Amino acid sequence: MPDILVLGATGYTGRLVTRYLQAHRDRGTFTFAIAGRSRTKLAHLVAELKLDVVNDVEVVEVDVMNDDEEKLESVVRRVKVVINLVGPYWRYGTPVVRACARNGVHHVDLTGETHWVKHIIEQYDYLATKTRTIIVPACGFDSVPSDIVAHLSAKTLRAALSPSSSPSVQVGVGHSASAFRLVGGISGGTLESMMCALEEVPSAALRSAREAYSISPVQGPPVRSPIRLLYTLPYLLPKTYGSILPLAPHDVATVQRTWGLLERFSSSSSPQVASDSPQEAHAYGPEFTYEEFLSTGTGPLAALRALATSVGLVVTFLCLTYLAPARWLAKKVGPASGSGPSDLKLEKGFVRCTNITSSAPAPGREVTHVKTSLRGHGDPGYLLTAIMITEAALACLTTSTLPLLGQKGGVLTPMTAFGDVLVERLRMSGRFEFESFVVRDRRDVGEGRKRR
Repeated sequence: MPDILVLGATGYTGRLVTRYLQAHRDRGTFTFAIAGRSRTKLAHLVAELKLDVVNDVEVVEVDVMNDDEEKLESVVRRVKVVINLVGPYWRYGTPVVRACARNGVHHVDLTGETHWVKHIIEQYDYLATKTRTIIVPACGFDSVPSDIVAHLSAKTLRAALSPSSSPSVQVGVGHSASAFRLVGGISGGTLESMMCALEEVPSAALRSAREAYSISPVQGPPVRSPIRLLYTLPYLLPKTYGSILPLAPHDVATVQRTWGLLERFSSSSSPQVASDSPQEAHAYGPEFTYEEFLSTGTGPLAALRALATSVGLVVTFLCLTYLAPARWLAKKVGPASGSGPSDLKLEKGFVRCTNITSSAPAPGREVTHVKTSLRGHGDPGYLLTAIMITEAALACLTTSTLPLLGQKGGVLTPMTAFGDVLVERLRMSGRFEFESFVVRDRRDVGEGRKRR
């Protein structure tokens, strides 16, 4: 029985995931199978990557779109973890999640579709907790980096502000903001998911998913408008400006769900569980809020670039939403599903994320600010995404080392399911670097200075 099933292995990202699994540093500790709907494409992938289908890698022909539920379940129940790369997930993802939740098979995917995540939470979260199934949507560039930097900043604040004599004392986290810089392409799958949302998803479902805390089990504090024309990174000087980040609504919703799950778990756990377990789940606190944006740099010109970029994105979104010819054109000129850049272009991509998180105001204590940096080497939407989802799937194989919420199962988020286990796995991949420290000087002196 294989440990991992790569569902949609013949797509562009599926090939990257399969290649990464085949060459993984821990290759001798797990087995995997590849699945797709085309026997010809599967054979081509086997030949391309020189997979040993006799003694090592199993090949499964399955069509998520057309096969009946019984066949899908018969495939799923033979493995421990499904890496689901078949989207749009609103169209094709639900039967796979249902099969996994019924059979106790863990599931990770790459969705950026908040409306679909809300749907599977409502339908399968309870069942997944009963079967102890880990279901984690958004395990790629949507939304692992956002979830990680908020998690690391909160962890650094706890270490800085919790009295050493009472390490279990909860430290309230206030506002958290992330500025992203990146070089990389948009995938055909992302474009197809956008078109699916605009043309197939009921408008009521889209409106509901856009509400603050739409997928959080707890309603949080009021937040600023999620869409603004100009953003700034708090506290640091010189001031960093930024524009709308198209991925932000789903990333923010994911981080809000992390916050809500931790709040609910913390309030329901006994003090014995909360303080003694090495996989302790620390709540961020009731005043936590999160936002993110695309950095355009510092200075007046950066502010102008941010405004121009945001206006352009808003106009594009309105055209795609209300003008059918605009959607037709986007499908014609946009990247085709299953296509992607060359290996050379994959290597030239990168992502840099700078997060500033502040402690919540407290009587007799000054506000403390933490800077957390994430650096990813490679195209974030393709190469790094393949690494992130693969390491998340491998983390599912070591359930006993996961945070308590991960051990309980349910529809979770990257940090509530995997926490520091995933952070360390990404660090060991050699593609990611993380740094988190208390800021002693508002002047941004860069990573590695003023480190706590």
